[in-house]
Amino acid sequence: MIPICQFLFNLPLGSNQIPAFRGAVIRAMGDTVHPLMHNHEEGGYRFGYPLVQYKSVGGCAAIVAIGEVGDFLYEYFEAHQVLDLVVQKRKVACALTDADRSLYIPEIEDAPKYYSLTDYLPLTDKNVETYDSLMALTDKICFLEKILTGNILSFFKGIGYTSEQQIVPVVTSIERQHTIVYKKVHFRAFDLHFVSNVVLPDGIGLGKSTSIGMGSVKQEPLPEQFKHYLT
Repeated sequence: MIPICQFLFNLPLGSNQIPAFRGAVIRAMGDTVHPLMHNHEEGGYRFGYPLVQYKSVGGCAAIVAIGEVGDFLYEYFEAHQVLDLVVQKRKVACALTDADRSLYIPEIEDAPKYYSLTDYLPLTDKNVETYDSLMALTDKICFLEKILTGNILSFFKGIGYTSEQQIVPVVTSIERQHTIVYKKVHFRAFDLHFVSNVVLPDGIGLGKSTSIGMGSVKQEPLPEQFKHYLT
């Protein structure tokens, strides 16, 4: 079982302000900051799945922390209910409004699960041209499903879980394609739904830039037409 902690704050935060919030929290914690909060480790940058993810939830700042660092932050925010932050040169008192700690059991089940995935960034410089070259929508969806499978495997690797069972994500709809600008670079983002045999926790990220809120997962009620899809 893996602890997953979610922290909500009273600080209004747009998605374009998440990197500034991340930096402000790290600066405010100073010497007490956990290395995983800035995704570094001894020797340099940590390239694995980000175990601390900064988000905007309901228009307010939030942090999702997975594993040992989650327990560390749970204890930290119990002792520090208010953080004095400087976000984009503005001083703010950021108060904790809610904290939740749950235990996640990674599983692959026969029963299908239905998820929404928002602000998902699946495409890299290397594969965006391949995606655009595909003419049929069905081919584009299959391409995204392969990437999504890899993203789920990356999450599993990040939490130390391996399984011999096959992961099956099926994209059921693409609600929206839009552009997200980060550090003056334009990224193609997707809001979509998918069905899978994988149990995923709410709030974690999949795809690129999950440390700054991209690719948030949320389980939703399974539509009747999909209930026997994977069984």
